[in-house]
Amino acid sequence: MLLSRIAAALAAVAIACANAAAQPDPNKVLRVAFLQPETGFDPQATSDLYSNTVNRAVFDAPFRYDYLARPYKAIPNTTVALPEPSKDGKEWTIRVKPGIYFSDDPVFKGAKRELTAADYAYSWKRVVDPKMRSPNLETFDGRFVGMDKLVAKAKESGKFDYDAPVEGLQVVDRYTLKLKLTAPWWDIVTELTSIGAAGQAMSDIMSFAKHPKFQLVAVADVDLCRIEPLQQRFPAVRVYQDWRELLAREHKNIDSVNVAIPDHMHCLVAMAAMKRNKAVYVEKPLCNTLHETRLLTEYARRRGVTTQMGIQVSSTRPQLYGEALVRSGVVGKIKEVHTFSNKSWGDDKPLEVKGDAVPAPLAWDGWLGVNAPRPYIQKAYHPGEWRRRIGFGTGTLGDMGCHIYSPPYRALKLTSPTAVMAAGPAPTTDNWAVKARVKLTYPGTEFTAGDAVDVWWYDGGELPPDAIREPVGTRFPAQGSVLVGTTGMLVLPHGSDPAFVVGAPNVTLPAIDVPERDHYGEFIDVVLGGSKTKCSANLDYAGPLTEAVLIGNVAAHFPGETLEFDANSVSAHRGLGIALSQQRQHGEALAHLKQALDLSEQSPVVTGHIGAAEAAAGNRAGAGCRSRRC
Repeated sequence: MLLSRIAAALAAVAIACANAAAQPDPNKVLRVAFLQPETGFDPQATSDLYSNTVNRAVFDAPFRYDYLARPYKAIPNTTVALPEPSKDGKEWTIRVKPGIYFSDDPVFKGAKRELTAADYAYSWKRVVDPKMRSPNLETFDGRFVGMDKLVAKAKESGKFDYDAPVEGLQVVDRYTLKLKLTAPWWDIVTELTSIGAAGQAMSDIMSFAKHPKFQLVAVADVDLCRIEPLQQRFPAVRVYQDWRELLAREHKNIDSVNVAIPDHMHCLVAMAAMKRNKAVYVEKPLCNTLHETRLLTEYARRRGVTTQMGIQVSSTRPQLYGEALVRSGVVGKIKEVHTFSNKSWGDDKPLEVKGDAVPAPLAWDGWLGVNAPRPYIQKAYHPGEWRRRIGFGTGTLGDMGCHIYSPPYRALKLTSPTAVMAAGPAPTTDNWAVKARVKLTYPGTEFTAGDAVDVWWYDGGELPPDAIREPVGTRFPAQGSVLVGTTGMLVLPHGSDPAFVVGAPNVTLPAIDVPERDHYGEFIDVVLGGSKTKCSANLDYAGPLTEAVLIGNVAAHFPGETLEFDANSVSAHRGLGIALSQQRQHGEALAHLKQALDLSEQSPVVTGHIGAAEAAAGNRAGAGCRSRRC
């Protein structure tokens, strides 16, 4: 039975069922030779092709595909039916089929062990257990109501409490599992059957596919072992391992390009697509550095192409209503803002020096892209772990900041910060810190109480002061924002939970009509309309928003220091303006970028220089930065 990677991962607690307990006919055994050794058979801990090849043949998932059906379809496997959704897609009921037993094992001491709903609940908790560092984490991260709090406690105590009840993952009875989600998950059957070609890319594609005029022409992924599930959903798609070859061969056949790859390659790929006058949808954060962000934003403006950044939560009704509440003055003028995430995309342990064998389907040099050559280290970069690494990802702030900053940033009509200060541990040579606290100071607007307003960011266990949290009490969300007004505090949870007010008695939230928009459909509609209008998160908005996020990462290299920022010249106190400190590049990376896009040294995109402070930051980050014009 051919099951996809996530299918095996979800089967989890070694749910190897005993339907074929008898010894197989040796003439009917398929023997396969691997180019590389497998790395293990724990579905939660593996993601390489060869381990998954074995796992998918051993473990049973809740659902599978019927490939003989036309068109092929998802069908129950260890369940009595496909999951039953609520109308809003936020609650799903999964019923396990009685009478399925594990294969015999000494741990069962001769007794038959039946598969139950609790087994799946346990297996899914293993994916989010911080100690597992599961490569499949992105599928479940932030999905289940209440799970983030359990994960946060595990990070504090060093032990995950598997027996603790979770509102979003309830074992109703022996065979029934009820999921309560933070946001609708209409692709749950797909996700519980297939992990997708490239994590977020698959999620994006499935969201685009809901549009009646969407057609997937081609995909590129440096890791070909991640392509199979996407091919199952889109059998006619053409597959490339090199994105440059895709653009060269397919540019006449496509209207737009979706860029959902590690952060360090966003700028180069998106600009290459823009050069061919293609609309681009770029995942957040827009780019890996301040310099790249400004370069891409200005280039998009000059080319006049349609753009959209992947902050899809910003288009949901709860987020739009939250923005409207801020502007309504329900808590008066805003004095300060506190934004936060309980995630921790950092690492306090140095990377191993030794390298591992590169799995055969992975083009490692292609994955490194603009970064300097280095050995492949299993579970250090690909898949998913790159977010922790300087030069590849942007830590928790880069991952979640664009999402969580957006509502207060848009609602208050903020522009660019004038100063930034980061507190907490500084990044190491290779890794972002496990926690951060950043203060950005913005010019005041018509919605703020003064001539300036401070916007704080906290992650990795850092939290706003007690004076902010205590009035909110147990309703304090795991991720979101608190806007402190002159007459009360407005809490905007990240996701689908509704906004609420504290500290302002007898306040009734006003009825404001804010129709939800389809973030993905909006992009397609604008492209089909000839780009006569702009998307809600086009780069004129997403560029400055991303800069506001990434300047916090620059300041992280100088904990405790207040850095003054001049957005007009992309320069700052101590010369800290162009954040190449965040990226360990090839010596020719910028030259490559300019040559690929026909940009001259006199390009008006951005001017400035890297001073002593940024050079110091570059040395800390291993970037090898020198004074230069960019």
